[in-house]
Amino acid sequence: MNAILEQRIVQLLHQLDDHELYKVLSYVEAHISISEPRAESPFGLFKGQFEITGDIISPSIPESEWEACQ
Repeated sequence: MNAILEQRIVQLLHQLDDHELYKVLSYVEAHISISEPRAESPFGLFKGQFEITGDIISPSIPESEWEACQ
């Protein structure tokens, strides 16, 4: 977040009384999701996101039809 914007938000929050601050924080909690921290390593980042359905054992078209071979 931009440091100037962050500083301005903090200034505005300090101006609120307890009831107003509670309303703001309740709104933020209800409407903004805080993402989980990222993994330290990229390994396992997509675990459970994909399903392997089989291996590629041959091309889908015969080699004689490949454009690069002509």
